[in-house]
Order: sequence, then C-alpha cells, then structure tokens
Amino acid sequence: MKRGSLKQYVTVQQNTPPIATSGEQTDSWCTFATRFAEFLPERAREFVAARQINAEVQYVARIDGYAAITNTMRVLHSDGRVFDIAGIRPEDSKSPANSRSLLLDLIEGKRKES
Repeated sequence: MKRGSLKQYVTVQQNTPPIATSGEQTDSWCTFATRFAEFLPERAREFVAARQINAEVQYVARIDGYAAITNTMRVLHSDGRVFDIAGIRPEDSKSPANSRSLLLDLIEGKRKES
C-alpha cells in the first residue's frame, strides 16, 4: 500500500452505551482511533450464513493495520458521513493482526446515531 493513497481522514468509533437509572441503554459513540484512509467505492453483496444476514457493501476503506478494530464499531468520515463496518479483512494474505493494512467493508448510515 502506498502511503500517498491514504488521503482521507477517518475516525473509528466504539459504542460505549451508558445505562440510565431506568435501566435503558442509549448509544454513545467515542473515538477509538483516528487514521488516514483511502475510500474505494464498491458494490457487493455479503452473506453471513450462520446468521442469514444480507448486507450491501457500499465502500471499502483501506487503512493502516490496526487489529483491534471490530465490526461492532463504526467509521466517521471527515466529511461527516457515518459508516457501519460490515467486514474486516487484511489487504495481504496475513492475518489481520499481522497485516500492514486492513480493508474495511462499509455500509453508510445503517445504525442509529447518537
């Protein structure tokens, strides 16, 4: 991956929902990591057999490897758009923990925002 191709600034956010006194949980997103990324438009269908969930991937973001990112997190683009992470895969054949860069499969604005 060429470092010059990472021109867009993104924030990876993690949901840390506080529990209200009524016991109700609300979404509360906090910054997990900030990275430069390259956004690649993509139209693909993803199928998770165990859960039988279909999701349409709209973008793929290439970022420097950061193995702690999970699909329960979301990506906030510098232009204000919010993307759910539908999948995470290494760009090379290594495991995500050892890869120099990750590809995040993204779906725009599916989860409820806080």
